[in-house]
Amino acid sequence: MNKSANRHMKTSYKFKFYSKGKHFKEKKLSGKIFTKISFLLLVCILTGSVAYLIKKNSITNEFVMGEVKSEIVETFNKNEKTKKDVSIKNSGNVSIYVRTAIVICWKDENGKIIENVPEENVDYSIKFSDSPNWIKSGDGYYYYKNPIEVNSNTDILIEECKQIKEYEDRTLEVSIANQAIQAEPSKAVEEAWGVDIIDNMLNLKE
Repeated sequence: MNKSANRHMKTSYKFKFYSKGKHFKEKKLSGKIFTKISFLLLVCILTGSVAYLIKKNSITNEFVMGEVKSEIVETFNKNEKTKKDVSIKNSGNVSIYVRTAIVICWKDENGKIIENVPEENVDYSIKFSDSPNWIKSGDGYYYYKNPIEVNSNTDILIEECKQIKEYEDRTLEVSIANQAIQAEPSKAVEEAWGVDIIDNMLNLKE
């Protein structure tokens, strides 16, 4: 086969370029140039695929702010004037330590506090539970020794508190004032309440 014939057997590719409806002159690309273009296109395609896979496999982490929250759980009977089974629930999203104060007073018909202090076993009776996890401090608070996990309750603090003497001009009010602090770091509760945390348990300082 002669050289002229070989020249005619070389592969040629025709591409037509269009822009905004105008027809441009046809251009012939040799097999060598076509191979380079094909390789570049393949690289672009592969690069795009890798980028897509990286995006698909990325991880998004969301950090939630810790919330210290507690609530009083009790059974109250208005007719019998009794408060029963008082405990504290951790309704936040972190472990907490709690302490509770019990305030008992008289209120007049307008809701104002009367100066006279109700007398235990005369005006009212109160029965505490025998749970060893509640400890009374000289500051008037009852401290719960163990950290309370999320959605968990303390042991019962008050089994029953009841008004036993009636007055026409006053009503007995029993209030539970509760405070909570995050369990971690333990330094937070130690500094705020002046206690010690030993082996994950709250201890009162002597």
